[in-house]
Amino acid sequence: MLYLRTDSSKETIAGNARIAVGRKGTGKTALFLHVRDRLRREKKNTILDLKPEGHQLQSLKSLVLKFLSNSVQEYVATAFWEYLLLLEICHKLLQKDKTVYTRDESLNTLYRKLQNIYQEENLDEEIDFSERMYQLVEKISNEFKSRYNDNTEQIQFLRSQEVTQLIYKHDVPTLTSILAEYLSYKGQVWILFDNIDKGWPTRGVEETDIVILRALLEAARKTTKILERKKVDCYSVVFIRNDVFELLVDQSSDRGKELKVSIDWNDRDLLKEFLRLRLIHNIFPEDSTFNDIWSQVSTTHIKGELTIDYLIERSLMRPRNLLSLVNYAKGNAINLRHNKITEEDILKAVDTYSNDIGSEIGLEIRDVFPNAEDILYSFIDVKRKFSLKDLRDYLKKARIDENDESKMIEILFWFAFIGVTRKKDGDEIDSYIYDVFYDMKKLKHLAGLNEVNDEESVTLCIHPAFWSFLEI
Repeated sequence: MLYLRTDSSKETIAGNARIAVGRKGTGKTALFLHVRDRLRREKKNTILDLKPEGHQLQSLKSLVLKFLSNSVQEYVATAFWEYLLLLEICHKLLQKDKTVYTRDESLNTLYRKLQNIYQEENLDEEIDFSERMYQLVEKISNEFKSRYNDNTEQIQFLRSQEVTQLIYKHDVPTLTSILAEYLSYKGQVWILFDNIDKGWPTRGVEETDIVILRALLEAARKTTKILERKKVDCYSVVFIRNDVFELLVDQSSDRGKELKVSIDWNDRDLLKEFLRLRLIHNIFPEDSTFNDIWSQVSTTHIKGELTIDYLIERSLMRPRNLLSLVNYAKGNAINLRHNKITEEDILKAVDTYSNDIGSEIGLEIRDVFPNAEDILYSFIDVKRKFSLKDLRDYLKKARIDENDESKMIEILFWFAFIGVTRKKDGDEIDSYIYDVFYDMKKLKHLAGLNEVNDEESVTLCIHPAFWSFLEI
């Protein structure tokens, strides 16, 4: 698999990160697959590559957590995750050693013990992780229903021990002990968890979602520590969006506990290297420089600007977007029988891409503000730069409730739809979210949103990626 090895990927594989953080389109899943495939090369390693669907947790969230007091919610979620992770390690070993254990006396007895434990849970071994997780959630939820018949008042006062008895069908210390003994004949254990925030609206995550995420991190930490105390090397990495990570940090008292790596891109040279690797794959010699390759496949300048800089700027610093732009331009060149990508091909590609991301972000905004799906259309044909007062007027015309105005402005900043124009060393500089390392507080400060000032004096700008979509 083609992958640009960065410091983030090296740190993750070295076991120096427990959270990998990045925006949509920046390569979290690519890193997930890269780490998994690298670790799988050592046959003795046990790799859990877990990718649930967000809706699979809905039963746990709606039928259990919402009825519990705050003090018990996280305990329940942590107990659930811890039990699920242990069962998944058990499942992985049973699948991996299905034929091996019959030939290995040291594993034979332990394998049968694990097999008996897992079979008692009545989880279908042949379905994928999402469905197994859903089965476990449903069993726990049904247990709550049968015992308490949706008696909210009674559930609210459940003690931790009573909740644990509902979740654990097996004695967890015994299960852990057997697993640890079995794993002593193996290599490292890795728990890789992606998609926990799939379907969660950008910058619109609920408090219960953060409880579930924090509980997952705590359960993974507990599992690794328990196994490490039994001399088993165990690591865990959870892949999440950075807006979710921000909320996690804001709502956690021990903020420095989690070791993280950032997958977000703000280095244009690194994006060029990413594209160079794509272009040399099976086509150009490996030692080819980017400039040598690019001059062979595309015109080098557009409107007095380097074409690669023009494309990178409009990609919003996301590798996925940059690939889309280049592929659109390549498709145009092929359809029109051009020898290489021309300026015309690039301009048409930007038109198509601009409409794609305009529609995509409209849908993301709808997840947070259902009545604001068409908010971006309120900016059709406006000037590229305008004041903060103008922005508030645009939002009023779009019928955005005054109480939601600040949140809407923050979302427009977050998607890099708008940025801040400021003077620096006599020049005007447009700064977007990626220019401040995705630090929303800093961008809001640059925009003067946290200060009492003349809103006419604050200049905002619409990102060039959206100009075609808005007919600007």
